Amino acid sequence: MLWKAIGGAVDPRSPRTIELVGLELETIMESASKLTNQMDLNDGSIYEISIEGTDLAGNNNSTVIAENISFDISAPIAQLISPENNSYKNHDNLDYKLDEDLQSGTILWKRIFGASDSHIHTIELSGDLLNAGDHSNSILPDLPLVSGTQYQIELSGIDLAGNSTSNASQRTFFYDTAPPQLTIDSPKEFTSINHSNFNFTVSEPIKRGEMIFTDEDGLTNKLLYRSPHIGPLTIPLNLKDGSTYSFKLSGIDLAGNNSESAEVTGIHYDITKPVFSIQLPQNGDLYVGSRLSYTLSEDIISGSAVWSRKGGNRDRSAPHKINLNIDEMKSGKYNDHQLFNQSKLNVSTVYTLMMKGTDAAGNESLPTTVHDIEYTRSLDGNWFFQSAIMTVVWTFEGDAGSDGSKGNFAQGIQMGTKISNQEYGRYEIDFSSKPWTLRWTMDKTEMSRISIFEFQDENHLRVLTRESKKPKNWADGEVMMYEYR
Repeated sequence: MLWKAIGGAVDPRSPRTIELVGLELETIMESASKLTNQMDLNDGSIYEISIEGTDLAGNNNSTVIAENISFDISAPIAQLISPENNSYKNHDNLDYKLDEDLQSGTILWKRIFGASDSHIHTIELSGDLLNAGDHSNSILPDLPLVSGTQYQIELSGIDLAGNSTSNASQRTFFYDTAPPQLTIDSPKEFTSINHSNFNFTVSEPIKRGEMIFTDEDGLTNKLLYRSPHIGPLTIPLNLKDGSTYSFKLSGIDLAGNNSESAEVTGIHYDITKPVFSIQLPQNGDLYVGSRLSYTLSEDIISGSAVWSRKGGNRDRSAPHKINLNIDEMKSGKYNDHQLFNQSKLNVSTVYTLMMKGTDAAGNESLPTTVHDIEYTRSLDGNWFFQSAIMTVVWTFEGDAGSDGSKGNFAQGIQMGTKISNQEYGRYEIDFSSKPWTLRWTMDKTEMSRISIFEFQDENHLRVLTRESKKPKNWADGEVMMYEYR
């Protein structure tokens, strides 16, 4: 028996001659068996088998009994190329390589972690997928894999000679077809900000993402970010002060699934501090009443006016912090305005007035301060003087929009609970020096008097009056004490 190498791996001992002996010389071998003198062949060689012999009569003959017989005792190599170990995929496609043709091959998907999947998914290779070379299973139908599960893939096979792969080629990957959930946590819709920090939540690790922001003119910009990202997302681009933006987050997870967050709209970017300007009172003013004139450059969400004592009479309630109400925190000019929450100040006390506030973006104004304001109350209302025989009532009503230095005046007599015999006129006050001067004149009689006065406290008025000329001092006549009721 001659084994002659005709291809494949080179056999240096070709042809290999096997001497037949015993029953091997009989006319027929009933079953396949190894020849007594059979030697090892060369792995990978392709042989032609022939037989030569001499019969009992001495006749010689030879014949080829088989051609293109491949001798193969090596295990086939079947290698998975993709997916990469511990990778994330949103499909079941894989690539593999065979070093030789196979008669059969199998790919198994088995759950090892994650969402439940009790099935072992199997693909039996056939046709061209069994040929030596590089292959992909993308041409095959998709498997019913379960999203959120980690699988182990095994590739094994048997070659044409019946040799099995010695070890199955294995890879693990995480199968994920669910898009990531993206949420912008801050800023919230229709809010104002003075920074470019954004907090957001993702349901799973993100491979790549973009923050998409569009201004009120429709101009869109994008900020690219990559995983991992820790802490607030800071937009390095210049946002325009005073502009309003909408923001949207897009992202692709490790498996390649993409999604977008809900759009957050109405985000006002503001880095300008609000500005208070106080027109009245001014530094060193005598402050009559409690009305203010001020302007505010923009709407604010919190603000206050603080009266702090700096001299004069004691004020046990100082400092007075007056929180502005919502109507007093809108941009604009406030003329002769009485603060809604104004507390009672102490007469003849010297104050410093400070106003400040914070806008919706968190910008805090610089304090605006007016110094050395001496507070005195207005004369508006009824003042009662109790003499030995009657109660005299003075009534003052300051002109609208004035500082209380002039207005309507009336003098009458208290009769029970009523004021009778009133005469009407006008009054005018000179606050330029102390004691202050009050001049009042009646309309009908044209009677005129000049008084000096000062407040003893909030409800008591000390007065000294002369008929034709101003009293020189408190010793220049009779002092009368009027009480406010």
